[in-house]
Amino acid sequence: MSSLQTLTNSADLVLVLDSNAASRSIVISMLREAGFTSIRQAARASDGIAMLAIEPCALVVCDSIFETEGFTGGQVLGRIRREMLLIS
Repeated sequence: MSSLQTLTNSADLVLVLDSNAASRSIVISMLREAGFTSIRQAARASDGIAMLAIEPCALVVCDSIFETEGFTGGQVLGRIRREMLLIS
């Protein structure tokens, strides 16, 4: 069983972070087709990080660049990792 298959429980929360609405929509459609039903989304990386502090997720799908905020996807995921360690 692949890692993705182990996450397709409908209770598994997924967060999609992407500044582009069309891209978010495509990713969310693909996740729903894969069996995910609990999906949150954010256009701004900072909003997504704040959402995670309130409700941790099983999976984060992140864009590679957040131009308006000056972050790369790697920087956002690094910040998420650091902050999740502080929360748990």
